[in-house]
Amino acid sequence: LNTVNALKNLNSFVLSLLSVAAFAVAGAIVWPQAVWMMALATLGGWAGARLAKRLPVQWVRWLVIGTGLVMSAVFFSRLPA
Repeated sequence: LNTVNALKNLNSFVLSLLSVAAFAVAGAIVWPQAVWMMALATLGGWAGARLAKRLPVQWVRWLVIGTGLVMSAVFFSRLPA
């Protein structure tokens, strides 16, 4: 699970890098806020990876599933009627 999680994080990094590049070229980034978001997202990713390595695999699995379900419920609840 840790290997899959690391690959997921690498994929997320590459997609984020490409997205930032595209939005930067378009001039659509508010840089002061973006720098804070990048720094805090990096810190969160680092801390989350360290935590995931220390927790039992089953806990990490259920945490990922639970987070995905909660996020899906929130996003679907915000869809316009």
